[in-house]
Amino acid sequence: MPLNQIVQVVHAGNEAYNVFQRCGRQANPQSRHTSTQFTFFAAVAEVGQPKAVILRRKRIQTSEVELQQDENHNSWVDNFAEVAQRCELVLFDETCARFPLTLWNDEWIHTAFTTFIPYVTVLSIIDCPVRYDEYRRGVVAVPNSKTLIIIAPECAEANRLCHYAKHRAKSPRNASGFDSNKVTERDMRFTQPIPSLLRRAPPEVILNI
Repeated sequence: MPLNQIVQVVHAGNEAYNVFQRCGRQANPQSRHTSTQFTFFAAVAEVGQPKAVILRRKRIQTSEVELQQDENHNSWVDNFAEVAQRCELVLFDETCARFPLTLWNDEWIHTAFTTFIPYVTVLSIIDCPVRYDEYRRGVVAVPNSKTLIIIAPECAEANRLCHYAKHRAKSPRNASGFDSNKVTERDMRFTQPIPSLLRRAPPEVILNI
């Protein structure tokens, strides 16, 4: 599916939620954060710096003594913090100039830095959740453990997108300014900023960590 169609579908779902709110009808708050899975081709435009994020998580705890006695046991919620890695990519195709994608999987973050080349790498992304992000006020794709990402797929659509990406890289409108041949710029992409704090873990992180 072209990226612009994905954007339109997700925005339509968010607008429907807003209409319910304006009409005074009760809408499920979780419906605004639900993701819809899409399959699409896209080329890489930018690979952002990785960020360490501190996530506040919750887990149910039960004492070992009660479990060993096999009796009715009381459970409680334990709050804890967990450090995770996040990396944001910018994808594009012939229909959409900027399509953000967030990686939470450490292996894919490493692959992005060692393999992905802006305006060269083409991806086939299968069953990828895409949702509306209130902070961005736009859509964002967030692959999870069920998402399949194929690098440089061999098919007519991928080849056409590869030629388009190379043509766009030569265009004066390309303002990314990234040169993968410069060692200094490639090293800067591995710098690790101070961990930032999120109040809660994004819904898709549960399937990635």
